Amino acid sequence: MEKFPVKPNFFIIGAPKSGTTALSEYLRQHPNVFFSNPKEPEYFANDFEGRVISKENDYLKLFKDVEINHHLAIGEGSVLYMFSKNAVSTILQFQNTAKFIVMLRNPVDLVVSLHAQLLKEGNENIYSFSEAWKAEADRYNGKRIPISCRDPKWLLYSEWGKLGSQLKRVINIVPEKQLKIILFDDFISNTKSVFKEILEFLKIPEVIPDKFPKINERRLPKNLFLQNLIAVVMRIWLPLRSKLTGGKGFGIGGFLSKLNSTNATEKISLEEHQMLVEFYSGEILLLEKLLNRNLSSWRE
Repeated sequence: MEKFPVKPNFFIIGAPKSGTTALSEYLRQHPNVFFSNPKEPEYFANDFEGRVISKENDYLKLFKDVEINHHLAIGEGSVLYMFSKNAVSTILQFQNTAKFIVMLRNPVDLVVSLHAQLLKEGNENIYSFSEAWKAEADRYNGKRIPISCRDPKWLLYSEWGKLGSQLKRVINIVPEKQLKIILFDDFISNTKSVFKEILEFLKIPEVIPDKFPKINERRLPKNLFLQNLIAVVMRIWLPLRSKLTGGKGFGIGGFLSKLNSTNATEKISLEEHQMLVEFYSGEILLLEKLLNRNLSSWRE
């Protein structure tokens, strides 16, 4: 008998650096959850270059080991999807009953943390966040893009922080009952309670982990040149990986990046922080309206 391909029924769609990796790891431990490996196939973000998986057959292979009678929630978690102009609508065409989990964070903290993440991954070659922010005008015009960067849109930090506009686009097309919105602040301060809400949203039994360890903490590369070199090699490997392994990696890139990283965190000045607060004040106000929640602490 022909076996029909299994499709995921829930998606963690962003934002980056808002706890999506931690949530995916906690869900992966649940006996009734099947989560893709890799966590971020990026398949539906077809307005981005350098996606981990770009072919439907390779994408569906990620879910070939799903046990229909056992795995009630089948998911993946690509943070490109909320930023992408068309990923969410494409997902709904692919699976119209899909559920979406959105995780949001103070955009000021998000963009600084994203810069550190891109440095760690080798997608960025300007070590200072302030200088990377100032370089955005050039990067809009295709200048000062490191060869190791998968897609120049990753480097448009100001756009990544426009969470109000991104969420509004999602709300406009996703039915309310299929959407769960979580604030990073709540997820960090009361992880167990938020996790219970997610299990209820996914309609799966309440199986709670004994511990919720920190996942994907912010780190910076020790040697930026070496990190960019690793990223160039990985860019060459990614298309081959999609063909040879269906997108599943061996963790070599992550292992080398971890060896070349330190847990030092980047700090910005008070003036830079205030600039970012003023820049994103309109987006934060829009989030307050969409969520019906006071986020004044984000504007302090």
